[in-house]
Amino acid sequence: MRIPERHEFLGDYVRRAAKGEFGVAAFQRPFRWNKRDVEAFLGSVTDEIPIGSFLTWRLTSEQRAAGRLSKGRIGPVVHDPSAEILVLDGQNRLSTIVWAARRPEAPLDPECRYSAEEIEVWLGDEVLVADVEERRMHFVPSVAAKSSKRYPLGEVMAAAHLGIARPLDLLSGMEAAGISDGDFNWFFDELPHFFRAKKTVVAEICDATAEEAFDVFLRICKTGVAISDEDVEEARKWMIPAEASGS
Repeated sequence: MRIPERHEFLGDYVRRAAKGEFGVAAFQRPFRWNKRDVEAFLGSVTDEIPIGSFLTWRLTSEQRAAGRLSKGRIGPVVHDPSAEILVLDGQNRLSTIVWAARRPEAPLDPECRYSAEEIEVWLGDEVLVADVEERRMHFVPSVAAKSSKRYPLGEVMAAAHLGIARPLDLLSGMEAAGISDGDFNWFFDELPHFFRAKKTVVAEICDATAEEAFDVFLRICKTGVAISDEDVEEARKWMIPAEASGS
């Protein structure tokens, strides 16, 4: 077994995921984020804050032929059963952008059922938008998703970054919504650039049995103790006096 690490651009990784090149390991838990988690992650991308690494498992030809190692989809995208690369850690981050870009294509009854969180976040009556006035991405009621200052993030990413929709169609839609020429640059260039330029680390498990890959997954995902709300409050108590004293 080998686990080489490499740097990749988030935009390239998301593009491949949106086209169905990745699967999610069958032993991975379902999508668990809420809307606040999604907005916080996307805020980290635009604020140029590190977003963590990804752990993947490259299957051998024999493992791919045997099947049953993948859930069969990432976000709403159903992938080829013989997908070579499975995501072990980082599916919420990848799924967030894939869901945003390909939500209209979500199958009604996928073999791998949607989690309660997926239904609440992505299949409800709110839409994730790119907001040029606030310079951020956030959820709004679907009836307010297109205006002179905001547009559905998925439609922007699908055309301006992922290459799965026509830029001219996006341009026409934005003009109809009343978006000004001066704001087009943010939607078409600045916003996609955050994803294209964002670097992340990918650790890829190679030449491993399912048991070995599962053991690596557990070591990474279960090591340590998650920070609690009480821990956060204690840290904040320390920080506030420190700032007040100028230290």
